[in-house]
Amino acid sequence: MNDKPRILVTGAISQVGQQVMASALSLPKVKPIGVVRQVLSAVEAGRDEVLADDMTRQVKTGLSDREGIYLKFDPEHAVHAAR
Repeated sequence: MNDKPRILVTGAISQVGQQVMASALSLPKVKPIGVVRQVLSAVEAGRDEVLADDMTRQVKTGLSDREGIYLKFDPEHAVHAAR
């Protein structure tokens, strides 16, 4: 048996949460208890990422659908387009 401690880093990503700082925003907000439950469940399952709400999952899906435009950036085209 290996006596070395096992370290797991789990990233948690969510849209705006229900908190005092965000109270003036009219966006849908995630309840903190829901995020905590998802994170604890992910840690127990050994997962390295939690996408805690539908909007965050949609953004993640959109980011991985195709190669980012910044990877094909053409500075010459940008200079001509700006004129």
